[in-house]
Amino acid sequence: MHQTRDVFAKVFGRSWQELKMNLVYDVCHNIAKFEEHTVGGKRKRVWVHRKGATRAFPPNHPEIPSAYRKIGQPVIIPGDMGRASWVLVGQQGSMDQTFWHDVHGAGRAMSRTAAVKEAAGRRIDKELEARGVIARAQSHRGWRGAAEGVQECR
Repeated sequence: MHQTRDVFAKVFGRSWQELKMNLVYDVCHNIAKFEEHTVGGKRKRVWVHRKGATRAFPPNHPEIPSAYRKIGQPVIIPGDMGRASWVLVGQQGSMDQTFWHDVHGAGRAMSRTAAVKEAAGRRIDKELEARGVIARAQSHRGWRGAAEGVQECR
């Protein structure tokens, strides 16, 4: 975020404060934490690894910041290029199923290698633009790598 703010400040000649580039929400993903959970009917301290995902604590959980405690922990589920992202909140029932773990995101329709191969010769930028998505990449390789998102939207 710091580097993004710096770039915007340089490009627009104004500070990030003037540009109102305030942090809205910050949460870790790809973490492993020692947490207390019910396993087999007993409370235990266990390692929980959230690869590419975040915690999704329910309303009134003691580890949720006070600003969100009444509604539950906000969870951002990223879409891909051309599909919406979602903001959800954790629910009590998810403990039994997932240790209050959210979903990873949009998922993948094919491997990265297959997506790059499939995108050869395509104009991914034009395909996205036709859907109202304006995106920029520094190279054609960047667009070929982005094809996996376009594939998922078909």
